Amino acid sequence: MTELPYIFEMDPDDWLEQVQAIADELTDQIAAVLDEHDTAEEAHAALMPHLEPYIIDADDPSQHQILAEADADVLAIGQKGADWIRLHRHDDDFWWPKTSEPDSDDPEELHQTLAKRIVETVSWGDGKRAEERAQNQKAKRTILEPFLKAIEESGGRDAKAIDLREEFGRLIEACLPNEDQMSLEDRSPDDEHTHFVVTRGDDDVGHVLAVSPGASRAPEKLQEAFGIPLSFEAGVRVVTDHLRFVWYPYLGSKTASNQLIPPSEKDDDIVDYYYEIDWTVSQLIRSLNPDLKPEG
Repeated sequence: MTELPYIFEMDPDDWLEQVQAIADELTDQIAAVLDEHDTAEEAHAALMPHLEPYIIDADDPSQHQILAEADADVLAIGQKGADWIRLHRHDDDFWWPKTSEPDSDDPEELHQTLAKRIVETVSWGDGKRAEERAQNQKAKRTILEPFLKAIEESGGRDAKAIDLREEFGRLIEACLPNEDQMSLEDRSPDDEHTHFVVTRGDDDVGHVLAVSPGASRAPEKLQEAFGIPLSFEAGVRVVTDHLRFVWYPYLGSKTASNQLIPPSEKDDDIVDYYYEIDWTVSQLIRSLNPDLKPEG
């Protein structure tokens, strides 16, 4: 199992501090290996004990792990694929890619530069990307956790839609596209059903439908309660009972959904608790703005 800290099991600031410490240490370790070994095979053998603790799945390369391979006189290292850095030994003196000219004549300085570049090929090793990910997670938790708290304070699965309407409206507004003319209108038919309409100027551009926690989301009942076809073509973007969410294109499904975990139950599975927060906010934003590109 990888020793990389997992952002869904801790405070994002703690995660950022830990991965930055790992990135700094690994940078120095890679530079030292490049200083000490002059063949690709030897350098690869010396590198692997430093890389292996942070490899998630060597058979499934991803943006989160640094891999290395030795092939004849080439040492390939970094994020396999997009940021695969191929190093050659120059003048039996230092490692550097053949495709570029070294910007120094000091081998130790060059190797430190390379090591930093290698570590920055992965999402957690790049300080800017890691900071952005930590801030992204903090923002999503800030958006959604007050809503979860409101559900519990209102009786959890015994609450009615009207009890949660104000906090649910804040959640939806926080996930709307950042446009001056975009707003939210409440057209809820009764205490058990919340109907928010996303408007742009005078036009209706989307519907968010919610029933009381635990209530049926059967398509025929929803269409009867809200008076609109349960389809993306009709402008329906999200259907929820406040804990279970269904997004287009699965609006007519009774089972295709993700489910939030109440705060009182989060200690039983902290990873799923924070993962569901991340996924729900991401999908809300995407559903309310279908033209948005997926997160990278």
